[in-house]
Amino acid sequence: VTVEVSNDGQHFTQDDMQLVARPMPAIVSIEPSEGMVGGGELVTISGPWLGASGEHVHCRFGSALVRASAVSSTQVVCLTPGQQSGVGRVLVEVSMWTDGAQHTARGGVVYEYGEEMELVSVQPSNGPERGGTLVSIRGGGFGADRHGCLFGGVAAKGRTRFMSATMLVCRTPASSRRTGQ
Repeated sequence: VTVEVSNDGQHFTQDDMQLVARPMPAIVSIEPSEGMVGGGELVTISGPWLGASGEHVHCRFGSALVRASAVSSTQVVCLTPGQQSGVGRVLVEVSMWTDGAQHTARGGVVYEYGEEMELVSVQPSNGPERGGTLVSIRGGGFGADRHGCLFGGVAAKGRTRFMSATMLVCRTPASSRRTGQ
């Protein structure tokens, strides 16, 4: 849209200044939508008009502001900040500055901070090389939605069962090493 101004309503400038009108930015989703209170999780935030190259883009998690990178006009990525207030949900916003104007995208999208995971014990602590042993993993900060067990870098056989925030049950995979343990 061309913008011109006048002091008398009849004689307008002829400078052909341009104003680009675009829809309001909005947040539709965040992936992943949960992580640890220590932060450092790379997240992708999606929605219309979130960013473009040349814009200064930031993500806000509650009151914490972090730099972001525009992947496209509909996606930005950023690292989650640590959450000083601990476990809980925070609202997510994306702010971008274009030609000196700030635009903030909202959408009611939340990010959930969970406890840092801790491994306290594994019972039983040994089993046959062929695998298949059900093992109780005790600790803390286990999530009900995203969890898993690795044994020597190999994923557990079948589904890891969430029992509580302090206990998981996993089935050992076959061992490829003969360590005597």
